[in-house]
Amino acid sequence: MVFRLISASAAVTLSFASPVYAQEGVVTLEPNGNWNLDFGEYRCRLARLFGTEEDKTIFYIEQTSPSNTFTWLVAGGLIERLGSARNIGVSFGTFPEQKFGRSDSYGRSSYDFGEFGNALTGIGYKPLIPNDEQNSSDVPLRTFMSLDAMAGEKIDHVSFSRRDRTVRLATGNMKAAFEALNTCTKDLYAFWGIDVEKLGNAVQGPRSRNMERVAQRLLQHYPKAAEQRGEDAIMNLKIIVGADGKVERCIAIHQTKAENFDNFACETMEKYAEFDPAVDAKGKPVRSVASQTVRYHTD
Repeated sequence: MVFRLISASAAVTLSFASPVYAQEGVVTLEPNGNWNLDFGEYRCRLARLFGTEEDKTIFYIEQTSPSNTFTWLVAGGLIERLGSARNIGVSFGTFPEQKFGRSDSYGRSSYDFGEFGNALTGIGYKPLIPNDEQNSSDVPLRTFMSLDAMAGEKIDHVSFSRRDRTVRLATGNMKAAFEALNTCTKDLYAFWGIDVEKLGNAVQGPRSRNMERVAQRLLQHYPKAAEQRGEDAIMNLKIIVGADGKVERCIAIHQTKAENFDNFACETMEKYAEFDPAVDAKGKPVRSVASQTVRYHTD
């Protein structure tokens, strides 16, 4: 058993192009329906189907808080065409490629996704940050960020490559998609009772005082039903931290199928986790949200 804890609306028109075509060694899967934006109680998910029935592929990007990045998942025919969900290069538009689907310090990134079978998951795209911003101390620290819609405008496809095979999802311009997620996540925080305006002025986010000790408690628990079935899961925990640093509430958001996983992780956070609160430019503490990702896998 392995456990890891990691500190981390506009309509889009339907494309009527052929659902699958190949060009210069690249197989392109066209949309097979519109984007579906789910304004959920705990997440904002933008999902779309690609390809024909034979190659049917689901792809989604998801946020559980306002952020300049997102998690994504792809499953179905695309994975079958690549032959595996391991060691896959992923690039959003012309942004640099990143490798996913391999064992590393963050654990496994391939999971079962119900009727679509094996799925590959990852975190965001690799943005191009100007050198002057990377090295400048004048760039303000922001604890409350959003997706860069201008970067989204530069993304019109997502490519997945393994060995000599490349499959591309023709997403179309992602600017409207990024803007829709930004709106959704701000509304999500407001639904949770977070003052978005105050949090937007925070210069320091909540800081854990004892996460290593909390992690040790989580290490001692793997749901028996899930362990017996060899089931894996990814949970994103949203921990609402009051202005006094106390944990007010924990919300467990399951990013993968997790029928046999209990609420132990959140219960442990609520009972044992301690934080220094987020503060604004004047040093005044503000109510905020801390995020932790819990990954369970059995080998």
